Amino acid sequence: MTSVVREPALVLIVRDPRIDYKARRVIFDRGLDGSEQTFAWRTRMSKSDRLEVVWPVPTQIPDRDAWNVVYETLKVDGPSPSLYDAVMHVRRDEAHPAPYRYADAAAVAGVRAASSGSRRAVIVLLTVSDVDFSLRSADSVRHYLQRIHVPLYVWSLGDVRPPLLPPDAVWGDTVDVSSPKKFHVAVSRLLDDLERQSVVWLEGTHLPQDIVLAEAKDGLTIAR
Repeated sequence: MTSVVREPALVLIVRDPRIDYKARRVIFDRGLDGSEQTFAWRTRMSKSDRLEVVWPVPTQIPDRDAWNVVYETLKVDGPSPSLYDAVMHVRRDEAHPAPYRYADAAAVAGVRAASSGSRRAVIVLLTVSDVDFSLRSADSVRHYLQRIHVPLYVWSLGDVRPPLLPPDAVWGDTVDVSSPKKFHVAVSRLLDDLERQSVVWLEGTHLPQDIVLAEAKDGLTIAR
């Protein structure tokens, strides 16, 4: 037995706790088309959708004889949350020094997105100065999210100066969001992709990576 539903979407964005200052300089220095409030409204998600910021800062939690690592999240409040607000206006109270682990945090965000049973996406937002100290490679995390059917978007806020590697050298394809127009185009593409998603529920116990879709005359079918 199967059913197809369209639950509210869940988007998790992995970003530097300090990124709002960098983003403000990049976006405002290049000018906004209209007021900031209007621009924020144009980057809003649909009503009842959920948007959360994931801090790529590992926090160790003692558990008996072991230490668990967690990545804290912060929900962007209100209906129709704005991706612009998630970048520009969400801050973490405490300052945390490097190392930051973007790939590891993206993997955790992907698991949370997959277990939500919702339409979903994970965004990794990088800047010119971000260095990743993850235990997992960006490439392995990208393939992992692909296997569990969680779309991954990697956005870059600007040009990279030596000796740092450009984001696409680490993550593969990235999207430049270093101007208001580019940011809005990236958001529009994300929202369009979410709109096309549906969640298929299958009877029984299945691992996401074991489910494969195949073309059929009337749409898609479950290959296995």
